[in-house]
Amino acid sequence: MSRRLKEIETEVERETSEVIVAAQASVDSARATLSEIPDAMICNGVAEARRSIISLLDRCDDHFLSAMQSIHAQYGKNATTEAH
Repeated sequence: MSRRLKEIETEVERETSEVIVAAQASVDSARATLSEIPDAMICNGVAEARRSIISLLDRCDDHFLSAMQSIHAQYGKNATTEAH
């Protein structure tokens, strides 16, 4: 592979990884914000909806990990694996 193509590949990998890590940080922030609301402060329906939303956000972690693993598989040793 030419040096220029390798540079482009590295840049695409870096930018893709950064977007995924930023999206994961947004999900983590949303989860933390929703978790700050005590159940005692909201009605049962709202509390249940909030728990459901948090559960869905929790499930996102598996998909972020899968995305980062796919990036690693595509770009090999250059892949950034910051997703947690």
